[in-house]
Amino acid sequence: MALLGNRPGWHPGEVAMHKLLNGPQYAGRNPTTPGFAGGYAARVAENALLGVGALDRWGRPWATVWGGEAPFADAVAPNVLGVRTQADVSFDPVLDALLFQRDDNEGGHSGDGSGGSNSNSNSRRDGNDDSDGRLRRFDAGTGPLWAGMSIDLDTQDRVKLAGRLLGGTVLGDHDRRTSSHGDGDDSNKTEDEGRTGEVQLVLIVDETLGNCPKYVNRKAVRPHTPHPRLLYTRLSRRCHKPPSTSSATMDANHRGGPVGFLRVERNGPSDGDDDNDHDGKTAITLVYPEYSGNRLYQTLGNLYLQPRIGLAVPDVATGDVLYATGRTEVLVGAAAAAVLPHIAATTATAVPVAVAVLAGRQILTPTVARFTWRVQLPAAAAVTAAAPWTAGQYAMLDFGAALDKGWSHMRDDDPQSLNDDFVRTFTVSSPPPLAGAVVTMEMTLRRHGPATGLLWRHDLRGPPLAIPVLAFGGDASFRLPAGGQATPPPPPEADRNTETSVFVAGGVGITPLLAQAAAVLASANADADADAGTDEAQPRLLWVLWSLRAEDLPLAVDSFGRIPGLARCTTVFVTSSGGGSSSSSSTTARKGTQNQQKRRTLIDEVQQMGATVVDGRRIQKQDLEVPGGTPGGGTVGTAAAATKRKVYVCAPPALLQNLQAWLVGEQVVWESFAF
Repeated sequence: MALLGNRPGWHPGEVAMHKLLNGPQYAGRNPTTPGFAGGYAARVAENALLGVGALDRWGRPWATVWGGEAPFADAVAPNVLGVRTQADVSFDPVLDALLFQRDDNEGGHSGDGSGGSNSNSNSRRDGNDDSDGRLRRFDAGTGPLWAGMSIDLDTQDRVKLAGRLLGGTVLGDHDRRTSSHGDGDDSNKTEDEGRTGEVQLVLIVDETLGNCPKYVNRKAVRPHTPHPRLLYTRLSRRCHKPPSTSSATMDANHRGGPVGFLRVERNGPSDGDDDNDHDGKTAITLVYPEYSGNRLYQTLGNLYLQPRIGLAVPDVATGDVLYATGRTEVLVGAAAAAVLPHIAATTATAVPVAVAVLAGRQILTPTVARFTWRVQLPAAAAVTAAAPWTAGQYAMLDFGAALDKGWSHMRDDDPQSLNDDFVRTFTVSSPPPLAGAVVTMEMTLRRHGPATGLLWRHDLRGPPLAIPVLAFGGDASFRLPAGGQATPPPPPEADRNTETSVFVAGGVGITPLLAQAAAVLASANADADADAGTDEAQPRLLWVLWSLRAEDLPLAVDSFGRIPGLARCTTVFVTSSGGGSSSSSSTTARKGTQNQQKRRTLIDEVQQMGATVVDGRRIQKQDLEVPGGTPGGGTVGTAAAATKRKVYVCAPPALLQNLQAWLVGEQVVWESFAF
């Protein structure tokens, strides 16, 4: 929320954000429309939800969401919006700000803590509150400021509104808390249970603006009578002087995106320096990206001038809602990229640590290929003996110069590219080069998205494809014992590794292991040589469970052929049908038979290389529950020798979730496909 003025021009905050974000310098008229034009009024009448914002008596902004059967919000006079809805009259902070303006410690819990809560304690109103049925009226232009966002989650329609309250009331309720003097029995009520009532509001609309349907996740919603119950509240004892409201309006907007786009950056003890740290107790910091839009920058401009915000985060499935109020900071460039990387609007210019030139491509399966890169290091780095990466790490590549199309408001043919910075992190599937050797690296990738699509179609006979390498990285905990060096020496007797490394992979999730397996197996062979002639049974140091689609079996054949000994450590779970079909077409049936024959041939080849194959099912819990710590049905050694194991997981979300549930209490590290 911020206070605006001088409509329909651009206020200083908007102009500042235009300059900061290199947007167009709008010389024309602000598209915001004065009043409540008929076209906008018709759209609002058809929408089932209305987000509303208001200031409480201390100048804190709050937001809420109301809904009902359309037209629960409709034009009742020129430039006047009428709203009739069932709402939470006990805890809704916006309703309190518009109609009641209670003190922080009236009618409920005392506020003490951070600015984030899922209720506003000063909006507590018991059943004997005399506000029911009382009409609150104002002269035109004198009522509390309000701002709204009319929205339909099904059609993705949005209309922004702002103005002042003309009047309102609350009638009756569906779940009245009876007072001690009443006739009802409230023995089953708890202190934190609230009530609902019919809210009727008459709102002056001073300005409107239609918005595009971007970032609105489509949902089918239906009216639902709330049964409010306070779950948590924490409000600051610090009160802020209400800002001046002369010649001003408020702004309300919608922000949407994939699950998790709104993140908790900090939630812990405060350092006492932030105005939101509130009495030195807790500090809650939320962060979200400002995705590519119409570049009006109204919301950002408002926050630039007045860094205060109210949030309502609803769960449309349950009806739960989080209310929060606090201060804001708009981050741009490097500061934004530090907390939210990979958002095009926030990405800072980075100096590459190397340049990778695509030198080769080997298609392994219909959707998986191995790409070879020549790595050109800066002159200073080229003379050092240290390799630019360690086994199992990733390279961060910037495809922006090759793929970025520039800004567009809408791009229906490729909407995801609007916020794409085209920076990708791909695991290096080859071990680091030896000192003094030509620096090359390999990446084994599945075709998915614009970056891999470019690698797939690039003509290697044409101009070279040079991609900046921004960084090499990766968690050290995901490096297997002996996996970080290409040719490890035999370990001393006292330091010999007796921990079994269990690597669980789904599809191309095998790539971190491909870079490390040779060193791990060499270490195991060194242990075996050292123990030759003894009677002590040694545990196998590496065991691999690999879930693989039938069409990707050539990847297994290639990997086992390139890394001797890996097949003997691996159980391959073949999960897809291989292209069979129930169609009666002779051509389709013949193709299905050919696919099955190819599948059988590949499985036989994988088995002949030494791997165990489980055909027709996915990895299950029992595959990791063999006595002695041996997964996959193999034998590591005696129970005494195999005393511990560490599990490494690189798998799709569904398999990763299962493994996390199955391996509770064990040493487990994982890399997510979502990284």
